[in-house]
Amino acid sequence: MSSHQPSPTLPASAESSALETRSTPPLRRSPVPFNRSSEEESEEPDSEEPDDSDDDGSAGEEDVTGESAECEADVEEEDISINLLDVDLQQCVTNLIRDDACERRCLQGKAGELEWLTCSLGQMSKVEKTTCILTLLGVLMQTDTAERRRGNGEREKFHYYLPFVGRVCRPSFARCLGVQPLTIQRYKKRVRDGNIAAQVHGNRLNKNASKIDLVWLVKWFKEFAAEVGEVVLVRVRMQKTKDGMVKKYYSREDYTLLPATFTWEALYDEMHKFVSLGLRVCEPARSTFRKLLSVHCPNIKIRSAQSNACDLCTIYQSRMRRGASAEQVEELGQHTESASRMRREYKKDKATVHASGGSSMNVFGIFYENEGAQTNYVYDEFVSGRGSDQINSRLQHFIRTVLLPAGKKHLIGYADNCSGQNKNNYVIKFFLAQVQMGVFERINYKFFVKGHTKNSCDRGFDHIRRHVGRYDCWKMDHIVSAVNEAATSSSAVHISRGNEFFKSYKPLVTELYKKLVGVQQYQIFSMEATKPGVVQCKKGPDDEPVEQDLRRKVDGVLTESTKVERMLTTL
Repeated sequence: MSSHQPSPTLPASAESSALETRSTPPLRRSPVPFNRSSEEESEEPDSEEPDDSDDDGSAGEEDVTGESAECEADVEEEDISINLLDVDLQQCVTNLIRDDACERRCLQGKAGELEWLTCSLGQMSKVEKTTCILTLLGVLMQTDTAERRRGNGEREKFHYYLPFVGRVCRPSFARCLGVQPLTIQRYKKRVRDGNIAAQVHGNRLNKNASKIDLVWLVKWFKEFAAEVGEVVLVRVRMQKTKDGMVKKYYSREDYTLLPATFTWEALYDEMHKFVSLGLRVCEPARSTFRKLLSVHCPNIKIRSAQSNACDLCTIYQSRMRRGASAEQVEELGQHTESASRMRREYKKDKATVHASGGSSMNVFGIFYENEGAQTNYVYDEFVSGRGSDQINSRLQHFIRTVLLPAGKKHLIGYADNCSGQNKNNYVIKFFLAQVQMGVFERINYKFFVKGHTKNSCDRGFDHIRRHVGRYDCWKMDHIVSAVNEAATSSSAVHISRGNEFFKSYKPLVTELYKKLVGVQQYQIFSMEATKPGVVQCKKGPDDEPVEQDLRRKVDGVLTESTKVERMLTTL
């Protein structure tokens, strides 16, 4: 049981990256050699790094002779950092040093060397980079490889060196080269197999898709459209910047609209018939057929099946399906502006014809869980308000017309926390009177927690709201019909003006029963025929009940069942 907000009012009248140029420092040291001195090897203990980690020996440097130094000084420095596009060099090097989790901090203090390495890798293509890594691994695996046993297998263990940088750990080796450690493992397996060439893969067409003659397919489709289609001129807006000024240009494009009978299924059948005549062409699949032609023939569309649909609207909307820009939306808005003005004028004239003073509609729904049906009481604001008397009158009608004929004796009702309508003394006293009269043996009146009152009635209201929104409702009869047709489980009870449907229950229940104290702090109210006039109040399903006897005592006599029945039957 829930009340609904008033329904719509009846009308009264109706990244570019900047090219970074950083000068690199001169190369003052030669590449790190792979031979080691025996003293250095004995000084450094073995590491416990797993799987091909670098833990034995250290790298030494070759002495730079004066002759070689002069040669290096005479060679003109080449700025290679300008080839590192779209990457912040300093940030890249900083990230490599920061993310170095090695205990020896093998990248610490080698920022310049890392810059040289990063710039060099930035000049390589993907295949060149892969070949470089494979070659580097092939050399490293032949320098200081030690065979050790792990379990039942043999393990090759060697140290990792990077150009310019020197000896590093395996994770840093992978990160500096821009690959994953598992990729290094895969490359090592390829080197062991005797191949240091990059594996050719990727950028290959699907075998079936590569057999499709796309040129023929597009040519056939255009010829077919020129034969059966109709050319429609569409105004297209373009925007260009000239001398710092943004100028807009308008041009015309020819669109071809195919008849609505030529769906994509029908078009594929036409193409299949053409190929079946003996043409040696590989047919695409149905989904590929539509995908290819939609991309390569954007100016050929299928006309809407609706006879009153605008061709330009069909073209504009089909262009916007894969992502609409602001210009496309504006074009559609300009195209439909005049039609929108006439549509508003049409609705205005209809509102003038059906003008009847305008009123707000009230809908109160009661969902009967036993039958899965909802009864909606509909009336306008001039019939009555939305107080407790209106709630009790509708409850009385529902009890008399639905529950009593079904022979129900136990009623469980749920409602929202609206204190002005459902959760108040007058509705609780009304239910208490029904139990004391013998209409029901037990009534449990329960309330949802405020702010969490979603229930079955709201689902019915959603059906009504969507259904009414699709129709023009100008009269009360239109709304009643819309409520009835909103769902198969929905029925409407129209309360017209002048109908004595609503009764005044406040004075009667006030005379019969006292006020229930603290009604707003409880969520569950229970009334039993074995305890006449007593309401059991609970703050939650697991709380202990608090009993309150609401019967008034007049001349020492408490309110009796006969008095309750006599007073309520007079209404």
